[in-house]
Amino acid sequence: MAHDKIKPWLAPASPVRLLILIVISILLAEAFVMVTLPMFKLDTKWQADVLDPVLLILLVAPALYLFSFRPLARDRMRQRIAARVFESAREAIIITDTDTRILMVNDSFCDITGYSRDEVIGQAPRILSSGEPAEEFYQHLWHHDMVNEGRWEGEQWNRRKNGEHYLESLSVNAIYNHAGAVDCYIACFADITDSRNAEDRIEFLAHYDELTQLPNRNLLRQRVEDLIEMTRRRNRYEIALLFIDLDRFKNINDSLGHPVGDRLLQLVSKRLEDCLRADDIVARLGGDEFVIVLPVVRGREAVATVANKIQTVLNEPFAIDGYNLVVTPSIGISIYPEHGRDFDALIKNADTAMYRAKQEGRNGFRFYASQMNEHVTERLILENELREAIENNDLSLHYQPVMRPKTGELISAEALARWWHPKLGWISPTKFIPVAEESGLINVIGDWALDTACRQNREWQDNGLPAFPVAVNISAAQFHQPDFCSKVCGIAQRNGLEPRFLALELTESMVMQDIQGTIAMLAELAAAGFPLMIDDFGTGYSSLAYLKRFPIQKLKIDRSFVNDLTDNADDEAIVRAIVSMANALNFEVIAEGVETEAQIERLTHHGCEQIQGYYFSKPLPVAEFEQFVRQTRCVDLDQRSCRSA
Repeated sequence: MAHDKIKPWLAPASPVRLLILIVISILLAEAFVMVTLPMFKLDTKWQADVLDPVLLILLVAPALYLFSFRPLARDRMRQRIAARVFESAREAIIITDTDTRILMVNDSFCDITGYSRDEVIGQAPRILSSGEPAEEFYQHLWHHDMVNEGRWEGEQWNRRKNGEHYLESLSVNAIYNHAGAVDCYIACFADITDSRNAEDRIEFLAHYDELTQLPNRNLLRQRVEDLIEMTRRRNRYEIALLFIDLDRFKNINDSLGHPVGDRLLQLVSKRLEDCLRADDIVARLGGDEFVIVLPVVRGREAVATVANKIQTVLNEPFAIDGYNLVVTPSIGISIYPEHGRDFDALIKNADTAMYRAKQEGRNGFRFYASQMNEHVTERLILENELREAIENNDLSLHYQPVMRPKTGELISAEALARWWHPKLGWISPTKFIPVAEESGLINVIGDWALDTACRQNREWQDNGLPAFPVAVNISAAQFHQPDFCSKVCGIAQRNGLEPRFLALELTESMVMQDIQGTIAMLAELAAAGFPLMIDDFGTGYSSLAYLKRFPIQKLKIDRSFVNDLTDNADDEAIVRAIVSMANALNFEVIAEGVETEAQIERLTHHGCEQIQGYYFSKPLPVAEFEQFVRQTRCVDLDQRSCRSA
């Protein structure tokens, strides 16, 4: 217990306690001396002359140290610590006098602002002003907040020495003396530009599309819901929502690359904004899907006018990196409250109407109707069943002959995909091929068709049938694959078929999308030995300047010109022009969809010597086509005599 009582005295002593200890020690020492002097036979004079001055010095010196020198040393130490903190602080610190003239700044101030100490000492902090806020801000700051409250905190924009603006978090405090008057002001600030930019970036991405700067789905939902609420209160106006999808945009991305596709989306968004009213809303949902909201509409006629305007502005070519690209919009329209009373219903029904516009030929618009949901459901079912058909090998190829009418000889054949559905029977290619294109299944079907046609042709040759080319239709998605040529070569080689017996049919509109890329790919395929032909010629607005550079062998006149050949002078003139041009360019010509003797007479009269159509034969399954070939004379590729029935 005694030990515990002593512990406080061992702790660092306060000045008063030290002084008491020293006085007691000196008094005890003097008492000791007074007692011991007689023992050493010393007189009191020695005490007065020597001992008392020493004791006095011992008494005064600690007092001077404790009450004068030690506080002074402590103040100096505190000043050194304060100076060190001032200089090492990460925040910029400014100390000004009562006239707000700068007295001191720290290193962080110089780092943030770019000013040196000599440049700002004696200046007012307004040297950093960016002009935002205006001068009135400083008047309010100093004459109101600082006078009344003695402090101010907030954010403001200032300017560095190099002119760059930065955002700072600022705190200003008045320092008062003992009399209550202001001695100086201390301001601390930190550069928060980067953190604020990061916050703004996160906020922007939450509500806007990064590529086009248009509102995204989240912001679109908020604005549409606000419009619905406002319209509901007024109970007077309608809201139209237009769902826009760019037709075949994927082909542009696949053939020209995503940078070109992204630039195209930016230009599309700009045109959409420019053709609408200030109150209309344009948003991008993602990919090539856009939504336009018309807040106040009076009837379908007004909405149809806007839809026609959108078609017009988007059908104009877009000049990007030397390409003139044309995209067409398919537009679905839903109207509040007729087609839905909330955002989800409106967007869903407009999307459904857009798909109907695509199914009916693209580059058009359709208003939503309740029966459209049935078609959408049918399409989804068809897509799923098509996937199953591919997995179960339920697709097959039928073959339609190409004939020389004057001699009745077989020249070649075209392989056409067919699908037998166990419940629905034969499903037309015009129905399932668009589904395959939209769902991405077209590449799988295309590769299967190439492989099947090559294998079948090789088998026919092995069974003694004459050798003739079989043409396979190539989709845009297939053709624009970078490895397409090597893939086709691999398929032909794997099946043991010479390239000259595998013809590739490409649509006119497809080869005109990327001219330079098309020329390079066609040259590679031609060099490998594959015959090339352009299908549906006359519908794609091709340029003769480019057409003559394509290493193709044949043109196929589109059936739309053949159908009315005998009754329509314009169609006959087009056919005559195509045949004449093809002959001049050394192209062979095939007429599709020929069904009557009169059509054959007109075609042969104008110089078309190759015919494909029901007049000779419909597309036949393998066994029936083989029988047809065995009963028909065949034109040998090497112009040698061919076996006959």
